[in-house]
Amino acid sequence: MSRKALLVILIASLLLNVAAVGGFVYVRYYLAFHARLAPVSRRLELDAAGQARLVQFRRDAWAVIRESRPESASVLLQLNQAIATAPAGDPALEQALQRLGDTRRARQEKMVGLIIAFRDGLPPESRKQFNEMAKDPGFVLELLGLRLGPEP
Repeated sequence: MSRKALLVILIASLLLNVAAVGGFVYVRYYLAFHARLAPVSRRLELDAAGQARLVQFRRDAWAVIRESRPESASVLLQLNQAIATAPAGDPALEQALQRLGDTRRARQEKMVGLIIAFRDGLPPESRKQFNEMAKDPGFVLELLGLRLGPEP
């Protein structure tokens, strides 16, 4: 084969590889993101601005979760150490449980604030649907994109 033919084959192969990687990234991230956004958007009948608010809500909510993880992990480690060494009713065990409860409460308060702020920014019809969704025990998971819709 001539050098020109090899060069053409090399370039074509490179282009196919780049297209394959681009297609994978598109399907894996872009389409998956929108698939998780679509059920809530449809149920709340969100327009483009509402969808943007939902995306921002999810970013803020995941930021709250991420920032609370290290503290929760250290408190859980302390609790595990107290469980391993302390007898029942030991003050160290009670303190570890109290710190764990305080950490979780602080995270939940932040999350509830974000959810209420999101709800209050919805138009009246969407807010009515949101309030109906809130009756479902798993609606926060759906709002965060961890569940794709109501259980059948």
